[in-house]
Amino acid sequence: MKAWMLILALALTACAPNGEVTSPKAQGSPEPASAEPAEAPPPAEEVPEKPKGPELDETPSINFISNWRRLHLYDTHGLVIPFITAGVQKYSEGYRRPFGDVAEFDGVRARKLTRNATDLIVPWHSDGAATVVLWTWGKKGQRVELKANGKRVGVKPLTAGWNEVVFAVEQGRLKPGVNELLLFSRAPVHSMRVVEGAFEANGQRPNVEVLSKQLQSFDGYALYQEIPNDAFFVGETSNEGGSFVVSTAPGNDKTFEVTDAPIDLSAYAGKVVRLELQGQNLTWLKASIQTKKRDKAPEPKQFKNAILLVVDALRSDRLTLYNSETRVATPRFTELARKQGLVFLNNQAASPSSPPSHGSIQTGMIARVHGVAGDKGQVKPGIPLLSSQLEDAGIKTAYVGNNAFGMRRLRKPGRWSKFVQPVSEGMGIDCSAIVTQTLKFARETAESDNRFFVSMLPFEPHTPYRFHEGISEKYHDGDWGKPVGKSVSGYLLNDIAAGRKVLNEDQWSQLKGLYDGEVEHMDACFGDLVDGLNESGLLDDTVIVLTSDHGEAMFERGKMGHAYGLYSELTNVPFVIFGQGIQPAKVEVPTSVLDIVPTILDLVNVEASPKVQGQSVVEMGRRGSWTPQVVSSEYGRMYSLRSKDWRLIVNYDGTRELYHQPSDPTEQTNRIEDHTYAAQYLRETTGFFVEYRSDWHAPTWGYWSNHLPGFNTK
Repeated sequence: MKAWMLILALALTACAPNGEVTSPKAQGSPEPASAEPAEAPPPAEEVPEKPKGPELDETPSINFISNWRRLHLYDTHGLVIPFITAGVQKYSEGYRRPFGDVAEFDGVRARKLTRNATDLIVPWHSDGAATVVLWTWGKKGQRVELKANGKRVGVKPLTAGWNEVVFAVEQGRLKPGVNELLLFSRAPVHSMRVVEGAFEANGQRPNVEVLSKQLQSFDGYALYQEIPNDAFFVGETSNEGGSFVVSTAPGNDKTFEVTDAPIDLSAYAGKVVRLELQGQNLTWLKASIQTKKRDKAPEPKQFKNAILLVVDALRSDRLTLYNSETRVATPRFTELARKQGLVFLNNQAASPSSPPSHGSIQTGMIARVHGVAGDKGQVKPGIPLLSSQLEDAGIKTAYVGNNAFGMRRLRKPGRWSKFVQPVSEGMGIDCSAIVTQTLKFARETAESDNRFFVSMLPFEPHTPYRFHEGISEKYHDGDWGKPVGKSVSGYLLNDIAAGRKVLNEDQWSQLKGLYDGEVEHMDACFGDLVDGLNESGLLDDTVIVLTSDHGEAMFERGKMGHAYGLYSELTNVPFVIFGQGIQPAKVEVPTSVLDIVPTILDLVNVEASPKVQGQSVVEMGRRGSWTPQVVSSEYGRMYSLRSKDWRLIVNYDGTRELYHQPSDPTEQTNRIEDHTYAAQYLRETTGFFVEYRSDWHAPTWGYWSNHLPGFNTK
């Protein structure tokens, strides 16, 4: 036996039953009286327990590694822009893409340019002198020109083969924040560097051949990011070391050393900040933003039946569920939501026009994918609708609505079991007829032992805004005469917007009173629907989803009606899920009407077609915390991107507008120049939106600003 084992054995046998330590002899005969008492050993030194960090949600809100295309890459010289990876897309926001395919030139990969001018949006931190270094493959006689923020930097000739082209940028030409570099050339480009101060040509191309998704070839990785509540940064590197830097504005940085303990980001909740991973010769094994773990709401049951209620031209700010200060009474929506409603506070319409928006609501796809991009567009062959997928699953479906302009082109591909248009069948335009026909179909289908789905499309509060006795008077206490009268047509709205009709204060009160009265009347029809389902014993087994195709302008910027822009009055529309057993909650995560199809299919236990671009929000509603993500709206060549607090609009002419939702909900003050990081965050997102929108698949790819590992750029 080894000596240390013998000592241990003797020590163990020397323990008395009362825990006192004695000599081995004490168990046999007593010690002599003259013997010195044995000294008790000193107490073992207590090792303090390692402090426990917060319990975090296992699913990261933001994973740096899966978002590798969004990362800005830095080496010892400066910012590196690799043209050969999909990450270059974040530097371009033009509607027409300047980038072609990647190919090899003299054994080196480069991306072809498809236009004579390539406009890049580039973040920078200084107004001092800088250098732009371009690695490009040229032909003899070609030239390349560079402009920075609209001013010419220089023109350089190219030689045949690979060229290291160096542009000296004078002090003040670049600025802290967002910069625009305009490159005039059609020569293939491998990479670009932006370096602080002077830089001498050294003949060394940046090492961008190793894909940046490995997070091991660069000294720094930066990300512009909206921070969720209760957020922590969790990082792990291959070697000890590494820093994590948070910046709230250029020059306002705070550096944290990366250790085992999560880094608390609660001070930055709701802000758009710049995050950077720093460290030479490191591989980042983990880098993510995670939120505190919360108890999930119970998983909702699978419903037998579903009703999709699309209230035409309904602004979300007219509902108490979305705006506690609204004057419009909507007690039935509010009451049911408080009992069993999941309210998505930042839901966006796909388009401000009925045909493309209804196409997106019914397919879960953007307009250029489903085909109804304009007033005369048609659904492309092979595009599944919500109703056709439910029909294939054996569920009887019906459309009951009064908007033929928005829905007639969806009739054939929708394959509804029944297609009812009350206004054209002599039953009137009122929503009460919609409710009557919906309940009739639901009862008859249930009595024949079948499941049902109904897509309801009442015309309230779309024009004509109609007077409702006992309701409209609440919102206008005055005359109901012309030119407004008791029914407002779209022709009057056009005359007002064109300046042909000018309303006085009392007439404006009259017009808005009619619209608001229509919303309250629609609420009453919703109550009749709920009561009818309850009386028929169908309510508990039926999930109801409320939304709208678009909002409605009330002269906020000299416009009336809709189909003119992508501002809040047109794109902020409701999305509420009502169902027995659903735990009431309000969800801040931005969502889109594209998410409605997969959500309903999820709730009735039918697998969604892989062609559907949106994703089910059922799990999102159970989590409680919000995950940063950006959703889109589009109309022709105009588009907008919406995060929780910010909206970026890119207009037909390429001009950009940035609005802060909490402080400016009606979007009156353009902040594109004075909110650097928010502008950079959403402007970068446009590159991925424009390039990949037709292929995007949210369940596996994530969102424009939060990529999942399944994002495949082909």
